[in-house]
Amino acid sequence: MGLENFVSIAEIVAGFAVLVTLIFLTLELRSSAKTLRANTNAESYENWATVNEFLSQHSDRVAISQTFDPSKTLSEFTEVEQAAIRLLARSLFQRFQSLYFKYSAGILTEDVWQQNRVWCSGLVNAPIYKAIWDDEKGQPIFIPEFVLSIESAPVVKVSAGAASGQFDESASLQE
Repeated sequence: MGLENFVSIAEIVAGFAVLVTLIFLTLELRSSAKTLRANTNAESYENWATVNEFLSQHSDRVAISQTFDPSKTLSEFTEVEQAAIRLLARSLFQRFQSLYFKYSAGILTEDVWQQNRVWCSGLVNAPIYKAIWDDEKGQPIFIPEFVLSIESAPVVKVSAGAASGQFDESASLQE
């Protein structure tokens, strides 16, 4: 076999090797992307569970729960409670925006983002949170695309987990 034939065969083998490598890398990337999305979805729910656990032990948990009562206004709470409620609201809005970024990057699935988006829309339409949202959405920490996404979502009624959206103070956990 001449050198030219050997070079031609080597080029063909190298071409197949490159093709096999590209196919393998494509399969690995798909698998990694699927794993990343699954982990991100699970992490989003684990983070919300952590928030709920924290709130269940928060000294202002009764006041926070009452913020879902449509008949209440922010002025009905003490200054300390108002500060806690405002900081909690900002934290929640920032968490939702973080999920928006993950969704926009393609690592949070559509269904998980839509569930969170609709819940956030319900939150920002609850009277007390609407007042806070109207103040917060203009802050330079929220991007216009996120604000638009939340404000264009369907609105559902949300609560702090209690059927009526309120806690019975006598039934709350002991501090």
